[in-house]
Order: sequence, then structure tokens, then C-alpha cells
Amino acid sequence: MTTHDTDGMPLAPASVLTTRDGAYTLFGPAMDQATSWHTPTPTEKHLTTQLLTNFHLSTLNGISSTTTGLIMQAADGLGLQVCRVKTTKTVGKTTVPDSYLLVYTKPGVKDYSGAFFMLRETKHSRFVIYSPHDDSDGTAIVTKLGLSNSYALATISSGHRRGKIGGGFSEYRASDFAHSVNNLGCFAVEQFATLFPGSVSVLFNGIVDPTKCMFHCRSPSMSSAFTTALVDNTRLTSTDFVGYPPSFSIDDVVNTDNYCKCEIPSAIYESNYEVVTEIAIEMEKNTWCW
Repeated sequence: MTTHDTDGMPLAPASVLTTRDGAYTLFGPAMDQATSWHTPTPTEKHLTTQLLTNFHLSTLNGISSTTTGLIMQAADGLGLQVCRVKTTKTVGKTTVPDSYLLVYTKPGVKDYSGAFFMLRETKHSRFVIYSPHDDSDGTAIVTKLGLSNSYALATISSGHRRGKIGGGFSEYRASDFAHSVNNLGCFAVEQFATLFPGSVSVLFNGIVDPTKCMFHCRSPSMSSAFTTALVDNTRLTSTDFVGYPPSFSIDDVVNTDNYCKCEIPSAIYESNYEVVTEIAIEMEKNTWCW
């Protein structure tokens, strides 16, 4: 039986906090349901905006039954469910509340064409995690733990496996919010960036080659924090970092100088479940991340 919080929001199952995979215990099966993809409709865009706008209001004014109801209404219209993870963080000797929302497809919904979300409601940094390729790059679990184990504001990730939706390579590519602007995932990223301008954002991809990390950061300070986190916590050395020239559909809509896109070896994601957390925490040591 689902337990609800005082504002009517369902509470997440305990497995989100007790299993190794964290939120991916819910996101993984939901992502596997999808069998089709379509370009976003005006109604889907409206509902996505409603969901994110009311989340934004909750970060400004606190959680209320009004914003919660509108978030849940928008999610329902999109074929999504929402639940809240309630836990705590320790700051010095003080224990403080920590809560974030998980937004993912309802059981049986196979045609949702947007992103999944983790959205922190309580104290948060400006760090945002983009994970568009959970089906292939090794990023699926670590990008969810990256939010739960830091103060990151949000994780926005893929809501389907591209290879399962049919239509060949053109549909595969068009459904990818990092490679096409004409999909609901990229629209969501654009709306989120508008609501939270100046976020400290990283687009995480994976690379097969275990001996190098490709990356490009707009900010030298962010570049330094990114490489420091990886050198300190993985086998990568300072000579293993190379440039990353590809452009992505979200590059222009993520309206901040604090933006980094990268390809970290997939083997690192798969062997070090804390790697995105370590990057987030390194970023959060700096005032520009708050």
C-alpha cells in the first residue's frame, strides 16, 4: 500500500535508499517499457512546463499541497507517476531534511516520449546532471546516485531505450534529447534551463576507450573541478584528458557558462558507482555552484 506525505505526494519505496542501484530500481523497468516515440504535442509541452514550473515554485516557496497537486496532475496527463524520497543529510553535527521527487512512467505506459526526472525540493546546489544515454553508456545508475548522494538540483535522463522504439536510425537519433531539438526531452531541458538560469550543468556520456576522457567545459573553474574529481577518484591521469568537439542539441538551450559535456570511460561508470557523486561534490566545494 502506497504511503502519502502530508501534501498528498506518494512516498517512494524504501528500495530507492536501500539498494545499490538507487532510483534506477524504479527508472530501469519504466525505461524498458517504451516501444514507440513521437514528436511532442502542444498538450505534452504544456504539461511538461506545468510540471517543471510548479517544481520551481516549490523550491522558492516551499512544498505545498497546491504545487504538489499541479505537479501530480501534469505528470498524470503525461503518463507519468511521481513519488518523493524523504531522507536526511548531516551538515557538521546537524541532521537536516532532504527530499527529492522521482518522475517516471506509470506501469504499462509504452508511448511516453520525454525524459525522466529527479528533482530536489530541499536545500540544493546549482548542479544539474544530464544523462541522455542511459541505454548504452553505463550512465544509468551513477547519474541517479549523483543526485541522491550530493546536493544536486536535478537529474534529467532518458525515458526509453532508443533501440526498442523502431523506425531505424533516423527515429533512434530523433528520439535522443542530446541529438535532436524536436523531442519532448530536449523541450524539458530548455524549460528547466529557463526556470533555473545559470545552473552548473554536466552532460554525461560514456566512451568505450578506457584510457581517455573527452570533455569540454565553458568555464575554466568548472574544468578544473571536473578533472580534479576524476584524477583524485579514478585511474585517469592529467594526460588522459582530451578535447571534445561534438555539438549537442542541448548545448544552445543550457544557458549558462557553467556547462560541461564529456565522455568518461564507461568502465569507470560501471566500476565506480560514486564517480558522478564525486564530480558533484567537487563542484559543490565552490561558491559558483551555489
